Amino acid sequence: MLELVSRGTARNNRAHRRKIEGIVEDRCEELFANFVAHHTAKIVKSRGIWSMAGANPLVAETFTSADLTRAALQRSLETSGGKTFELIARDIGALSYEVKNTVPIEALTDGQLQGVAKLMSMLDDGWSADASYAALRDRRDSRLPFEPDRLYGLIMGQKAAHVVDGEFVDDHGTHHLVQIKASGKLNKSGSRAEKLELIKTYLGYGNHLRHQDRGVAQEHPIAIHLATALDGAIAAVSPAVRQYWATDELLLGDRFWRFVTQLDDGAQLVWRTMSRVAADVGRDAITDVLRAAHPPLLSPGQADDEVEVEDEGIGL
Repeated sequence: MLELVSRGTARNNRAHRRKIEGIVEDRCEELFANFVAHHTAKIVKSRGIWSMAGANPLVAETFTSADLTRAALQRSLETSGGKTFELIARDIGALSYEVKNTVPIEALTDGQLQGVAKLMSMLDDGWSADASYAALRDRRDSRLPFEPDRLYGLIMGQKAAHVVDGEFVDDHGTHHLVQIKASGKLNKSGSRAEKLELIKTYLGYGNHLRHQDRGVAQEHPIAIHLATALDGAIAAVSPAVRQYWATDELLLGDRFWRFVTQLDDGAQLVWRTMSRVAADVGRDAITDVLRAAHPPLLSPGQADDEVEVEDEGIGL
């Protein structure tokens, strides 16, 4: 059973909590500063109608330019916010874990690729995710239709760096590979694809560690997790998600932030701080963009035409 808040390493002191608040504040303020700079730079004329919305007369003539601007700003902020969640999680995690966003991997053997294909087929057919993946990790279950030793076979292959949302190495030496989704919405196809990708990363990373330590892979336990930065209550009970993931592999909403912050109320601390920054800084940021986008707030005599702003996230 995954211990979300390690009793041996839990940081409940005031200094630790203040560091977490500072990280959230800095990353959110950075997000909003880039948000304003990005969008005001893209506004070239006056009405605040964004290029994607302006192409649809049903939308452009039904909603006011201010409505369209706010809707586009919301979409852009949601996109950019997803990356910010990842940055915040890694920054906070670095207070309690060794954190990276790339891991070295080596190519999978033919036996490993065959084993992964068979495992995914078994999960497609409804085999218990808890039973199958625990057996795959422990290499002890005789019910597996492949040879575990082949699946974990040592390879002297070419190394490569693989990008992950986060690798968190705890005090026990366990490498937690985490795929972070910004929202709590997970569907069957996405759940399956994330599982397949992380299993391949898990095995490739395991090959590297085993090669590095001359085959003693058990000294470097690896765990994989699918995480949602927002509320995961709905996803947690979805049969489509549970079909592919064991209980300990799901870090949804509150569970994720408890794991990252090493605080029982970690999610509440993060959300309170985000809410405070959004109220203090975010609203002013939106107002700044709206002022730049709409004719009444612009200099007299400026052309009354479309404003072209790309609907995209902000690279940080």
